[in-house]
Amino acid sequence: PTTVDDHVWYQLEGEAGFGWVAASTFGPSNAASPAGKFKFGEELVMNTDVINIRETPSLKGLISATLPYMAKAVVVSGPMPANGYKWYQVTTDYGAGWSVEQYLAREGEVTPPTRFVVGDAVQVGDPEGIRLRSGSSSQSTPIASLSPGVRGVVIEGPTAADGFVWLKIQTSQGSGWCAEEFLDEAPSADPPAARFGLGDRVLVDTDSLNLRESPGATAPIVVSLGTGVSANVVGGPETANNMNWYQLETDYGTGWSVEQFLTKEDAASTSRVFSPGSRVYVNTDSLNLRSSPGIDSEVVAVLVTNDRGEIAGGPVEKDGFNWYQVRSDGGTGWGAAQYLGKGTADPFSEKTFSAGDTVYVDTDLLNIRAEASLSATIVTTLGIDESATVSDRPVEADGFGWVNVTSPKGAGWCVADYLAKVSGNGPRIGDTARVFDGELNLRVATSVGSDVIALIPDAAYVEVLEGPVGAESYDWYRVSTSRFGTGWCAGQWLAVV
Repeated sequence: PTTVDDHVWYQLEGEAGFGWVAASTFGPSNAASPAGKFKFGEELVMNTDVINIRETPSLKGLISATLPYMAKAVVVSGPMPANGYKWYQVTTDYGAGWSVEQYLAREGEVTPPTRFVVGDAVQVGDPEGIRLRSGSSSQSTPIASLSPGVRGVVIEGPTAADGFVWLKIQTSQGSGWCAEEFLDEAPSADPPAARFGLGDRVLVDTDSLNLRESPGATAPIVVSLGTGVSANVVGGPETANNMNWYQLETDYGTGWSVEQFLTKEDAASTSRVFSPGSRVYVNTDSLNLRSSPGIDSEVVAVLVTNDRGEIAGGPVEKDGFNWYQVRSDGGTGWGAAQYLGKGTADPFSEKTFSAGDTVYVDTDLLNIRAEASLSATIVTTLGIDESATVSDRPVEADGFGWVNVTSPKGAGWCVADYLAKVSGNGPRIGDTARVFDGELNLRVATSVGSDVIALIPDAAYVEVLEGPVGAESYDWYRVSTSRFGTGWCAGQWLAVV
């Protein structure tokens, strides 16, 4: 309270804002206090340069620790109103204390401050050089080492991780992520050699692509296109923002696009191409399934992250998107391809087994059931190391992936988690496979000593062209990708989908 003009005043916060009110004009209420933005146990980060956390929820509270930008914190109490703010008690690596709400944020909601934007020319400023990495983390695999002065162009970012602001840059030695603080502004950056020519047929190879009125990152947007939408190259390349730009003609308008989000039609990624019967999952916060293809169609169901479904129809191109009909537990309707992923959210639990694979039991006892259900009749039981042959594709039931197997003791369904492959199983020519259990080296030859062409990220899709070829205790497969090229990789980190 504060006394002014013979009145006792309090600062209040409500739905209309906050300010000072005389105590004679209000009284206690049994209404719920204003809701806080964050919940108990939620993991947050500090969204300001430097912040003091205090022993009590008050600006007069003693400072218990001083935290840097992006320091991690866990909510243990709050919100508590004081001094016109909502306070949360948090625990951090620097200590525990109270912080006001506006300096806290969920990590994915933070846009870190940066000196550079997409299209800026940069050069390595650290006298010891830097490493390009496959992801925006100091734990990600190095792709290339860049010497001081090497130039590039910013193509993605910024993101924050491990106490750094990260940018993805394109250089003559490859594209990858590096910490912004080791970069300097450069007078220019030579774009790579042009990939496309007039008349080429290309596809959008990213989730959402802006076509602009002219070459340049600030030019007005003509239309946004979804993954897999086709276009003809009718102009370019033109250089703007240190990148190659092409004029594209589409069914939804004509405009200019940067090169790195396009791929030739005959080399397109299949990660967002589905066939009837394919299993898919939602790879965004929520997905509207509509009564027919089109953004104005009626919403018949809403699926959330990692919800699963099966492709029932499509694709149909409309409103700048490729649409597929999805059958799910929540309903059946049409969804845009860029919000769907192949298989399940966990690539290792997807179709680890294919029809014809020989498997063995990797647990003490495994029940073989008449149907894919925990309540189905038990046909027989297999002991550890007993073998069977997979006779059908996996299905989902009771929260498990099930496969149909045939064994000397009988045939039926069992939970796939308790099976392992017999050596020699693997992808076949023409299969689509998914990388699992980390990044995978794509090499020029069937040897761990051969040069690495690229690092294929975890969960990426490849097309099997050749193999297997046995060498150095691995089965090697020649695979093709739209973004990382063609080469050889070890098959034990590929799961057929």
